[in-house]
Amino acid sequence: SARTDIKDIAHILLKRTAETLGAVQGHMLMVAQDGSVAERYQISVLESEIEQINLQENLLQHVFETRQGVIVEDALDNEYWLMSENSQTRSAVVAPLFGRRDLLGLLFLTHEQENYFSLDHLLLLQAIASQAAIAIENVRLYQNVTNEQKQLEKIKNEFIATASHDLKNPIMSISGYSNLLSKAGPLNNQQEEFVGRIQHSTKNMLELVQNMLHLTEIDLKKSETNRESVDATALLKEIVGEFEMQATQKEQKLTLQSEVKSARIHVDVLQIKQAIRNLIGNAIKYTPNGGNITVIAKLVSGYFEVQVQDNGYGIPSADLPHIFDRFYRVRTGQTTEIEGNGLGLAIVKSIAEAHGGDVSVQSEAGKGSSFILDLPLVASA
Repeated sequence: SARTDIKDIAHILLKRTAETLGAVQGHMLMVAQDGSVAERYQISVLESEIEQINLQENLLQHVFETRQGVIVEDALDNEYWLMSENSQTRSAVVAPLFGRRDLLGLLFLTHEQENYFSLDHLLLLQAIASQAAIAIENVRLYQNVTNEQKQLEKIKNEFIATASHDLKNPIMSISGYSNLLSKAGPLNNQQEEFVGRIQHSTKNMLELVQNMLHLTEIDLKKSETNRESVDATALLKEIVGEFEMQATQKEQKLTLQSEVKSARIHVDVLQIKQAIRNLIGNAIKYTPNGGNITVIAKLVSGYFEVQVQDNGYGIPSADLPHIFDRFYRVRTGQTTEIEGNGLGLAIVKSIAEAHGGDVSVQSEAGKGSSFILDLPLVASA
């Protein structure tokens, strides 16, 4: 079965089986290793009040010993059946759900007429129960694997967060002492070159560590409590303004186009600023001197959409499917010498998805790129 929820499987199984065999009610009892009932699922075909099944110890013992089901011809007089108060049940058929090693539970079908169920009913129900047991075990296996993967992912992220945080102090120390070297005495040309290399490397290392910290914080959902409602248009205008000097230094034209007067989004402001900064910063970085970068704001189907377009180097089609992967970098042509750690776009993607949004790209090598960030608008009151 492609279904991954036992409750969903139980509902479909009981409904279809009860209808097919003409039963009034269907029950599925999942049992623990000590024989106690761990979970109960039930349906009523006639929408009558669902009766509680009292699992008898001798019925469980019989199923264990014979691995066969039971037909209860007369519920008023049967050693395997205990009538509950005001019960309308007069006959039942029971089939075990045996897994590869253990008894998973029992399937019950009940009827208000005595001697309703026959051997044919029992054989068919046992065949159905056999297939249902396989589906249930597959669901449990899938859930166990999924839970283990989530736990391992959490452990990995916590390790990276701790390691990254611990790395910041020695990197900052190296950077600080390298800045002090020139004050300790005059340096010759070669020494100044070496100090410059140290400072350049520590800057790159610190950026990498900070990016890794940002990603793990997003993965661990540490920032959900920091969200607030803000004017997306004003926020975007502020961020674009931060890059005007950087674009001017490369003789680039950076423009903001927006017909949106005001739009409110509920976000972690620092994260959204970082996502948009990463997109604009990349556009400036991967566009040659004299190029154009245009930031466009739109409202599209309940989303505030930010498009960052450039006429820079572009991205080869073979690289597009991987452009948001962590540590992935395009290394062709003019981009080979451009510095980066391959985490900027991965951070944008993680931030967008954490806010219920999305990010996509359209690009052609040699003609430029357009990155599109969609963030859900605050619902109108």
